[in-house]
Amino acid sequence: PKWLWEYMFFNYPVSDASFLEGVRRVPAASVLTYDVDSGQVAVLEYAPVFRAHDRLMSRPESFELARDVFRDRVPRYYVGADESACALTAGWDGRTVLALAPEPEAVTAYTYGIPGSDDLRGARDTARALGQRHREIVFDASFVSRLPDLMLETVYLSGGLERTSRASLLHVYRSLTDSATRFSLTLSVISMDTQFRGHAHVPFLVSEGMSSRLQGGPTGTDAAAWKLAWGSDHPEFEHHVAAAVRQAQERFGDLRTTSAHLSYALYVMSANHFCGELELASHYTTVRVPSWDQQLVDLSFGIRESMLSYSQFSRHKRGSREEALLQADLL
Repeated sequence: PKWLWEYMFFNYPVSDASFLEGVRRVPAASVLTYDVDSGQVAVLEYAPVFRAHDRLMSRPESFELARDVFRDRVPRYYVGADESACALTAGWDGRTVLALAPEPEAVTAYTYGIPGSDDLRGARDTARALGQRHREIVFDASFVSRLPDLMLETVYLSGGLERTSRASLLHVYRSLTDSATRFSLTLSVISMDTQFRGHAHVPFLVSEGMSSRLQGGPTGTDAAAWKLAWGSDHPEFEHHVAAAVRQAQERFGDLRTTSAHLSYALYVMSANHFCGELELASHYTTVRVPSWDQQLVDLSFGIRESMLSYSQFSRHKRGSREEALLQADLL
């Protein structure tokens, strides 16, 4: 029940609760050890959570550091395959990762979406301007007719980590790799837009209740809908959600701060939302995620041009010109 309460309220489990009785989820940056002789189990943390630097760099120093880090780290993720694929969307992350490919001619950019979508139109124009190989994966009538099977397979192949609403991803990776016969290496650009521009869609990625909490408001667990949903279990539901929020605060700091917003996005929101996609994709390709490179993550915690300045849960107004400057400089 605790896992279900978290899944329904936060969009994902946020504590160590799982849906199996007596089974706990291992926290981030930890390893579980089991002593065969004694039967004892221990969870050891091998790295502390990232924290905002005491002094945040700002332009031009931060831009110079970002250039060095991106130029050094991103090309490494293309190593090991004669041909690779890289997601290209209307967002800034795909274009940046593609621009840093050491051999662009060996990369096929790909974009998926419904016919006429902004992503497809924008990516098509970008690829044409660059002379970049580009593959479009369209969600058409044929895709719709196969949705029931795709939904079932999505949950099965991801081991229950991916929800049926993301069945489009199975279609994407199967189509892109021709059922695992092409593109043994794929670069994903997940999370970068969040880390460096502070975008975390509500309630798509962050629930309404947690969004309110990150902005210093109440979680809203006493709403009539929750009382109706949980009936006599509602008091215990409220107590558990409050405990989960406290646990997040103990780990990430004051949840009203942009540093905590970035930590929550990195360790809870992005990790949980995208883990199913990575498991699904692993049946067809090797996926690498440059945005989760240790040095890129540390960069996001060390410069002003990140969620530390642009968190939508702060007073920052989303969509400002300032958000685009780092990408413009890198490109």
